[in-house]
Amino acid sequence: MDPKENAITDLQLVGQIMNGDMQALALLYTRYYTPLLLVARTKSPTRDAADEAVTDVFLSLLNREQEFTITTSVKAYLEQSVRYRCMTKYAIANRKEALRKKYEPHVPDYVPATNRMELAELRAALQAALRSLPDQLKKAIELSYFEEKERQDIATALGVSPETVTKYILEARKRLRECHSLKIFLL
Repeated sequence: MDPKENAITDLQLVGQIMNGDMQALALLYTRYYTPLLLVARTKSPTRDAADEAVTDVFLSLLNREQEFTITTSVKAYLEQSVRYRCMTKYAIANRKEALRKKYEPHVPDYVPATNRMELAELRAALQAALRSLPDQLKKAIELSYFEEKERQDIATALGVSPETVTKYILEARKRLRECHSLKIFLL
């Protein structure tokens, strides 16, 4: 380290950071990164989480440069900030995990809103495409895919042979693939 850098006190560096001096922030970072990482490592589950906490504290100094005042030890302030950041992240992670465990059984198939919207659009397009099919083809598809009936049961319900049901389903699938409103979802 340059002797001039050692001559600058931590409080002077803080004052320079408050004036937007990036070199002062870099110098403070260089002085305290390793000791702060050790503090963070005692409170964080991984080295990466500890590193992230220390970096967050230094970035917060830069982001709040007009707000903060340190009247005693900069080192003590930074150590306490790192401890607090680690504990906060840990508490938030634990709270999220506890909520997930508590409510997951009640919300078994959570789907984000955008996926739900896309699914609703797909259902609407599929319903429109199904309405465009002749009745026998539409019934064959609905019984096969939506009600999960066997070919023989579908044949009985439609009053045709199982081979005819297979032909109906193949023809319906072919027409659905050609349907313009469904092509958007197949890309």
